Amino acid sequence: MHCLYFSGVKVIGHDTTVIYGENITLSCQLTDSEDQLTRIIWKKKTRENPEEKFFFSIRPGDKTEHSNGLGYRVQFIGNFAEKNGSIQLLGMRLLDEGIYTCIFNLISSGPFETNINATVFGMMASSWYCITIILEG
Repeated sequence: MHCLYFSGVKVIGHDTTVIYGENITLSCQLTDSEDQLTRIIWKKKTRENPEEKFFFSIRPGDKTEHSNGLGYRVQFIGNFAEKNGSIQLLGMRLLDEGIYTCIFNLISSGPFETNINATVFGMMASSWYCITIILEG
């Protein structure tokens, strides 16, 4: 579990694992803050793209905005009013493995964030070979 503390404010997120092709939930919750939340932003640094990029944001009223390619694969499952920024990523690939950062932008006290490590386990493919040997003689 990762937490960031500032004057009692905490951002709580948990590292998580998933099997290739399954959905993953990235939980992120801001606690102990009465400050007004203006936006929740998600960024990622993955095997596919090791440069950190913003890919999803949530505004008041649970309004979402996608960027940088994940599109329909990201679903907001949290609640903006409750300062829950949790998301679900659909159909995880090995290239999606990496560090996901959840950022809460507050009107007075600034941004608070936490990093979540997402690990994807691949399915092992087994191959069977049949060799026919013909002995003469």
